[in-house]
Amino acid sequence: MKNVMKLFAREQTKSDSKDKKEAEDSERREKNLEEAKKITIENDSSLPEPKTVRSTLFSLVSILSNSSLCVLYCLKTHLKK
Repeated sequence: MKNVMKLFAREQTKSDSKDKKEAEDSERREKNLEEAKKITIENDSSLPEPKTVRSTLFSLVSILSNSSLCVLYCLKTHLKK
């Protein structure tokens, strides 16, 4: 009977600590969510405007992707222009 009581007490403390940990995790997630809602993404006006990369460069890479040396050489020469 003592062993059963000990096992029950051990299981009870395990479930209590698990419930407590889940509550803390839930609270932390809610706090992180509230902090994430405050974040705004804006363009930095001190940086130059972004340039679009020509799609021909990507098609060239996909065509020549069989040989990595050839791709690297093509990229290097294409970016110099």
